[in-house]
Amino acid sequence: MTIDIPAPNHGGNPLQLPDAEYYTEMLDLATGINPWPWPVPCSCLAGLAKLPYHSSELQQAAAKYYDVYPQQLLPTSGSQAVIQLIPQMLAVGRVLLAGPAYEEHAFRWQQAGHECVFFPHDQPEKVAELIRQQGIEYLVLVSPNNPTGQMYTEAQLSQWQQLLPENGFMLVDQAYADVQIESLCTGLLSKPKVMLLRSTGKFFGLPGLRLGFALGDPQWLAKLDAMQGPWAVNSLAQSAGAVMLADRAWQHQMRQTLSAASARQANMLGNILSGWVESTSSTPLFNSFELPLDRGLLLQQLCYKHGLSVRVYQWQGRAYMRWGLAADEAELHRRLSSLGDELFALTDRVDSHVVHG
Repeated sequence: MTIDIPAPNHGGNPLQLPDAEYYTEMLDLATGINPWPWPVPCSCLAGLAKLPYHSSELQQAAAKYYDVYPQQLLPTSGSQAVIQLIPQMLAVGRVLLAGPAYEEHAFRWQQAGHECVFFPHDQPEKVAELIRQQGIEYLVLVSPNNPTGQMYTEAQLSQWQQLLPENGFMLVDQAYADVQIESLCTGLLSKPKVMLLRSTGKFFGLPGLRLGFALGDPQWLAKLDAMQGPWAVNSLAQSAGAVMLADRAWQHQMRQTLSAASARQANMLGNILSGWVESTSSTPLFNSFELPLDRGLLLQQLCYKHGLSVRVYQWQGRAYMRWGLAADEAELHRRLSSLGDELFALTDRVDSHVVHG
């Protein structure tokens, strides 16, 4: 299945949000970013007066953190920068992607002239069939998938990579992978023409730092480095990145914190939304709910009304509503309670209309 992809509208933009009817400001749950960021020390600001040339300290810290050789990774200005460049590095062809997934991937491949073919995110058994039957050259996956949380195993990814033609390429976006160690799949780097994208913005809670890494074959990384140009990673990102990637104590504690918070908030949300949603999925950084599109858009507007900014992905008449974590769970509970009262009253009116209509 091929689709014409419009430019993505990123739902976490606070400038595009309506005013909350009952609250002075929105509780931002639209991004799926850790609400307890790693504390950046002031000493990391010292390098801002100099041009940000290559940092061996960052390279070594990242290699140890990702458990790869230093030559297998390239620091980048976040994974978004690579998402925009990779389609330009490859000859125009057919690319297979999951739907729904992070929309920038499909948009950037289409923008570079490639033909995008899609498979349902929850039907990975179709991937091998489509590669064989549709003349697929490139495979782009997000794992854990954003917004559905779907994870693909290293065995699955390895099998699919082997089915690609000689000129094929596989890109795996692992922006949400840091909390779930089992999802890292660095064993794939022994395969030719595979690239993994990693981000520090989600797990470390620092999206404004704009620091990511491309992991792959050194020859491909050299091409990517040439395309991203000089001084791609700013001095603050280099100095902070070297320290935070080595902060094992914070990382260990934060993985536990995020997993526990996600489970608690999934329970809260399930109690409030159970009559509205059809299926749920969870990751340590966000909880997602699938429902019909018209109902999803209505629910999003009701969330806005109660000061809850949430992200809705639209795909083939379905809504995938993603809730990031709230740092203030008491405030989240308060707003969910008021939302729940309105949802209950609205459902009661609809049921009454059906009975008496």
